[in-house]
Amino acid sequence: MRICMVVEGCYPYVVGGVSSWVHSLIQLFPEHEFVILTIVANRSMRGKFVYRLPENVTEVHELYLNDDEWDKKRRRRRMDRKQFQTLRSLILNQQTDWETLFHWFQKSHVPLNSLLMGECFELILEEMEKGYDIVIGSRFVYGKKDWSLRMIGSRMITAAIKITTGVRIADPTSGMRMFSSKMIKEFVHNLNYHPESDTISHLVKNGAKVTEVPVIMDERKDGASYLNLIGSVKYMIRMLASILIFR
Repeated sequence: MRICMVVEGCYPYVVGGVSSWVHSLIQLFPEHEFVILTIVANRSMRGKFVYRLPENVTEVHELYLNDDEWDKKRRRRRMDRKQFQTLRSLILNQQTDWETLFHWFQKSHVPLNSLLMGECFELILEEMEKGYDIVIGSRFVYGKKDWSLRMIGSRMITAAIKITTGVRIADPTSGMRMFSSKMIKEFVHNLNYHPESDTISHLVKNGAKVTEVPVIMDERKDGASYLNLIGSVKYMIRMLASILIFR
């Protein structure tokens, strides 16, 4: 039998309880072949084994969590709709298409550190470096909006911005936005801007380049939205009037 053992930060780099147990276990079953998949912090640990590997260990694969520097010359491919939905289902503990997920990891050279700690930010930064003035982290580049009152309002704002600017913004109320230095200067010199969808519409109407990148956002865990039913109606009237008439 060929057995893969996944070990984190210990065997065969450190002498201790878990490492000793792994080493003894492998030696107890010489009739079986073992493959070690070991997870360590970075490449400075590469090959620094303190154990002499038993003969029935045929392969050792080292995986580095902070491995986001070594492969920058290779351009990583962006996720398509299917890959995004698969990753989203994994994060949200839903039924996952493992074949798609494994194929993506094998072919796309995605650094684990970037994926787990800052992939969304990295995607936004990449788009900003292409010359966009506004980059929006969007839940709906691939994801679909439901038909709740909140999402109906979002659809109406998207339509209003499309009518006035010709640009479709799928997630106009997203608070995950990055602005260029040009936009920051505009905010500094004009105090009438506020962080709402009509400001984005106004900036795009006046020449700002905008794009969206797919992100995954958790549902609200604490607190409550300040928008109750009456407040939501007032908000929509104010946003639509501002986008369609005043701005």
